[in-house]
Amino acid sequence: TGCVDTSECVNLPNISLEELNGRSTFRLFPNPANEWLQLDLDAAWLGIDLHYAIANSNGQVLLRGQLYPPDHLEIDISQLPAGLYFIRLNGQALQVFVKS
Repeated sequence: TGCVDTSECVNLPNISLEELNGRSTFRLFPNPANEWLQLDLDAAWLGIDLHYAIANSNGQVLLRGQLYPPDHLEIDISQLPAGLYFIRLNGQALQVFVKS
């Protein structure tokens, strides 16, 4: 029928383990995750209040919360639908994960 549709280009952020604003990034596991997401933090994150925000690929924030290192570094993601998500700590460090 000659119909064609193309989505807008989307730039994905750097998701390496490099330093960001003088603070080490963090690692997530398992990835992909199903019900719980565990964070592995470098020592630079310990001793500070940690707030997280999880957004979908459209940038809509679906979950927010606070983490209490070193003991409570798990996030319940069971209510999220399957898909690609971005998690940001304290408005700075960013990682990508997949909810299966």
